[in-house]
Amino acid sequence: MNQFHNRHAGQKCAILANGESVRDFDLSKWRHVTFGINRSWEITSSPYHCLIDANQLEWAVEFNIKFKWLFIGFSENPESEKAKENEKRKRELIKQVDALAVFGLPGHEKRYGLGFCTDLINEQFFIPNVPYMDLQIAAWMGFKEIHFWGLDLHGCKFWDAKWEIPQATAQLQNRQFKYANRELKKLGVRVINHSAGTHCTAFEVA
Repeated sequence: MNQFHNRHAGQKCAILANGESVRDFDLSKWRHVTFGINRSWEITSSPYHCLIDANQLEWAVEFNIKFKWLFIGFSENPESEKAKENEKRKRELIKQVDALAVFGLPGHEKRYGLGFCTDLINEQFFIPNVPYMDLQIAAWMGFKEIHFWGLDLHGCKFWDAKWEIPQATAQLQNRQFKYANRELKKLGVRVINHSAGTHCTAFEVA
């Protein structure tokens, strides 16, 4: 990850999250870098793309999605058999994905804890969810203004109308994002949430 440190020092970027409001993102007006997650490739191709779940990686392989730089979070402490199987599947699928370069980022899931990695070489990566993973990578790359679209923390995912984020999960993620924002402010990073009707209170709302 050394090659990415401060690669975009002082620049702006956008993170396309899972919420329905990501569809409001007008790409024609955005002239800066975007980070994609999960199936945001249905909306646009981003130079940086992040995944954690094996199902998302499997879909990318199935639909022959071409990535530039793909970052995949790997848990070093899978607690359940399902989680262990997810990690095993990712390691198998990573061999089939079409990308210019793939970077595996080992870390602790800590889905119910707090943490934020500011040094991707010497610190333990923190993986509670994919947008959180993007924040840590964007900070490492030196971005000083990060814009969120689709960080709703309520309702369904834009690519799966049947799946709604549980309220308890949304509340937990909101606490984690608040922690991340405090750490990012120490680095002089501003985060703006453009997600319409968002329930996330961690960041400045556009």
